[in-house]
Amino acid sequence: MTQKTQAIAAMGQRCLLLPGWINAALSANDRLKLYLGLVQAAFAHAEHPAGELPDLTAELVASHVDTPWLRDMPASASLVDGTLLLPDLARLVQRFAEDLETMARPLLRPDAQPDALRVRVHH
Repeated sequence: MTQKTQAIAAMGQRCLLLPGWINAALSANDRLKLYLGLVQAAFAHAEHPAGELPDLTAELVASHVDTPWLRDMPASASLVDGTLLLPDLARLVQRFAEDLETMARPLLRPDAQPDALRVRVHH
């Protein structure tokens, strides 16, 4: 959170921040759907390596996450004893966590007490 955002929230004017948070949450939702699509494409490719890979360039560009490691993830996936192996999985998990937190921000209570949703988001 930026200092300006923290100051507005501290003044109790959280409602001024909600429209921006909601727009950010909708964008995060789109990115999460893209990440899940990438994992599905990676699994499909790992099961059938000779098959054609889907072109997800348009989705990556539209989501503003067109990075080489995401673009290459489906092609570099493999299955070992039925387990999907993804290079850069740690980065993908970090992106998931950040976007889940962004999606939850408009719904989280501003007080310091960990409510059920905050606990669930961090889990």
